[in-house]
Order: sequence, then structure tokens, then C-alpha cells
Amino acid sequence: MLLFKITQIVKVSNDENISIKNVNIIFNGVLKQITDDSGLFDILLIAYRYYTINCKKVLDSRNGVTTADLVAINKYILKIDTFTTKYRNIAADINSDKKVSISDMIELRKLILFINDTFTNSDSWKFIPKDYKLSKIPEADDYPTSISFYLDSPKTFDFIGIKVGDVNGSVKANGLLEAEERSIVAKKINIQNFDLHSNTPIELKLPIAELFDHDGFQLSLRLDPDLVELVSLSGIDADSYHFDEQTGVLLIAFVKGFSKGNELVLNLLPKTNCSLLQALSFPESKMKQEYYNQNQSFSYSFEWVNPQFELFPSQPNPFSTSTVLRYFSPKVTSIDFDIYNSNGQLVKHQIMICKDGINELEVAGNELIGTGVYHCQFKTDLGIFFIQ
Repeated sequence: MLLFKITQIVKVSNDENISIKNVNIIFNGVLKQITDDSGLFDILLIAYRYYTINCKKVLDSRNGVTTADLVAINKYILKIDTFTTKYRNIAADINSDKKVSISDMIELRKLILFINDTFTNSDSWKFIPKDYKLSKIPEADDYPTSISFYLDSPKTFDFIGIKVGDVNGSVKANGLLEAEERSIVAKKINIQNFDLHSNTPIELKLPIAELFDHDGFQLSLRLDPDLVELVSLSGIDADSYHFDEQTGVLLIAFVKGFSKGNELVLNLLPKTNCSLLQALSFPESKMKQEYYNQNQSFSYSFEWVNPQFELFPSQPNPFSTSTVLRYFSPKVTSIDFDIYNSNGQLVKHQIMICKDGINELEVAGNELIGTGVYHCQFKTDLGIFFIQ
């Protein structure tokens, strides 16, 4: 018997009509393929049969999610503001209980703080047919997540993809389409460097009191676990931060009216003599430094007061396979980097551009000649600096 086949097209985009790639398209419970860069997928199906289509995407739970979303959800719960589209009401229902409440904020905050890596009761994306009309309270709708049909002619099926947790539309829906930069550069916070002494406790009050006056903020810092121990932290409620003892990374997600606090005080115990600049850094690999007001995101950064070019001890030292040289530069500058052996012979020369702030340079053991003591020289327009 000859089976007649008809081409069907599935299109997946978000509420801003941006295509969504890498969405799994499932027919009658069987995964057929994923959408391309245009959010499209076409397939030949046997005609005169019944089918059900649904979509699934479980990757990148943190895509588009920041503390700004917590601020927006909090304002919605307090009836201070609404979301810009009805689909974002559904995005705010983190735990899929058909309502938006404090429990959704609690679960979203755990994701932002890297306590959890996925949502408890939801995939990272939800998909509903585009032609479904949402009510005035969309999160309460018994909205469909699939389309059932009898195949007797070519059809195109449109789905709207909703990124769970992203209520301000900052998600990168397509890897080829970068979301616009929504953070406005606003301020720098000065921080003073000083010496830390081994086994001498120190109380560090981070100069961020003004951030607590805004609708919310997020902050990321790192305390080098080889140099200092975080004994305690005060001035902010425990649920608004997460500290990883192994990496020394501290993440904070503060929302006015949801979180509690008015300062950040770190009680430190130095493990060795070092400077605060050596022990404390502000990486943004997991979380950008931002604060939020009137539905806008503003970036901020920390700036060391009167900083100087500074070299830190290499780690590990001594070494066999490789070692990492860390140094601080107060500005972007060119560096002539040289390594000399104990006889004064040049064994490595490199010209590089460093960034302002903490820099790292890895030196492999096979770049050197034999074993022994080596001296490193950093020649910059700020001066010439040496480290052994």
C-alpha cells in the first residue's frame, strides 16, 4: 500500500518574535528533530492520521535570569507593577502551580545564587500554541502545551517559547541573535586596599550601603581561600546570599521588601600576610554587578583607591608542570614579560596587553630550561617589577 506523505512546518519563537533554536520537536511522543537557527523545523508525515506535537527545551536554566527578574516579580506580587506581556506572567510561575507568589521568588533566587542548577517542577522553557488566547490572569490558565490535529493538508504550527524566570525579556533566545545590552553604566564604588596579617582577624565592611536603597542589586565577589577564611558574614539575611567555601565565591541577590539587610560585613581571618587586593576580587563569570531602579538595570564596579602595579606570589611554587603568576594593574597597558634563569640567561620573552585589575599568566614547565630558580621581570610604563 502506497503511503501518502505531507510536509508539516513547526515554527518556534518568543513573545518578541525572535526565533528559538535547538528546541526539541516531538510528534506522538517521539523526538523527531530540533529547530534550526530560524526556529523552524519541517517534516514529512504520513497523511490521514492523527498527530500531537509538543516542544521541549531543558538547557540553560539561567539564560536571561538575574536579580532584576526577582525585583519585577516582587513588584507584581505587591501590585506595584505588571509584566509587559501576558507570556511573562507564565514565566514568573517558576514552580508551575498556576500562580505567582513568594514561593516562586524563593526558587528563582536559589537558581540565581547557584544553590540549585535547575527548577524543581519546571523545564527551563515552556511552550504554548501561539493562537491560544491568554486570559487576564495568564498564570492561572489551563493553557495547552501541545497541538493535536488530523493530517489531511500541509500545515504550519506556531509555538511561543517562554523562558522560565525571565520576566524582563533579557533572554538570548537564539545563539545567533545577541540580546541587546540592557544594563546602563552608572557608578564606581571606591574600595581601599590595606595589609592583612596572618592569624589577625579583620572586620571588612564593604562600602555598598547605597545599594540597599535601590529596588534591588546583585553582587559577586571572591575571597581567595588560600589567603583568607570567611569566618562570618552579617548585615544581610542568610537567604539572600550563597558562599562556596571551596572556591571562595560569594553571590548576593538582594530585593527590597523581600530581602533584609542594610550593609555587608565580612569577618575575615587571614592565613598569611597579604594585601586585601590580593585576597579580594570581583569576578563576573557567574553574576554581573548590577542594581535596579524603575525597571532599569544599572551596572556598577569596584575601583581600588590609589592602586599600584602589584605582583603576587606565584602558585604553586615550586612547580613542575606549570605555575600561575597573578598581578594587579591599575590600567590597561603593554607589558614586556621576561624570565631569566639563575645565570641571568633569558629563557622566555613575551609581549602582552594586560587588563585593568587582576590578571593571570600561566607559565608551563616545558617553557623553561631544566630545574632551578627563575626570576620574572614585568616591564611596563608604570615601572619595572620583579618576582622570583
